[in-house]
Amino acid sequence: MHRRLDLACFVLFLAIPFCQGCQKIEPLDGAQSGSGGEAGSAVASGGGTTNKPTSTSTAGMEKAGKNMKRLLLALHNYHDTHGKFPPAYTKDENGQPLTSWRVLVLPQLGHQDIYNQYDQSKPWDSPENLALSKSTPDALVNPLIKNSTGGLTPFVAVVGPNTVLSTEKSHRFIDLRDGLANTAIFIEDLNHPVIWSQPTDLSPEELLARASFEDNVHGGTQFAIADGHIFQYGNEDREKIGWLIDISNGL
Repeated sequence: MHRRLDLACFVLFLAIPFCQGCQKIEPLDGAQSGSGGEAGSAVASGGGTTNKPTSTSTAGMEKAGKNMKRLLLALHNYHDTHGKFPPAYTKDENGQPLTSWRVLVLPQLGHQDIYNQYDQSKPWDSPENLALSKSTPDALVNPLIKNSTGGLTPFVAVVGPNTVLSTEKSHRFIDLRDGLANTAIFIEDLNHPVIWSQPTDLSPEELLARASFEDNVHGGTQFAIADGHIFQYGNEDREKIGWLIDISNGL
């Protein structure tokens, strides 16, 4: 049974260190070891416009890291509330994507007010919802990208049938059969941010097809691991990344 993480736990959660180029993943104390759709796919390497960071100050780096941890915490608390992780996106009656998982965790991020304004029966770009997409909720802001408060976020999930945030069903902790410490949920995609409410993420195939995992700040890509850690992986870690983004590949 996972208990909702309170403020004291959040402080400890944020204190878990970042690891630059780590080769070993260490779980949190007590961490459980258990067992895109087309419209929800981001631009793979070589396409789209590279987003150059505007702030690499210490304050900007700290806010980016804390918000990445904050989003991980929100996903844990969503699971505690609903008994499962959010889907990669909600769907209409025809199975077409409506809105992102990032909208679904707004209450857990402390943005109940924005969540209450959002009409989940309509697409993210409907007249009812489009205005909300033009301003990034504070918990999803990352100062390391341009237009960081103007609707964009680099926090992009890896989504597919067998990822934590699935395109087919809502997974539970018990479904992460490789263990929380061996499973990635989302990345900090500084070179290709997305509109925060749009059901746009990366499929495993798109991520692994990238020519490089280096960004403009870290020299690698930051991965949010299900046990609460943030790890950086680079081009030499391509095989490991393939293991991490699948919830049950026997790692």
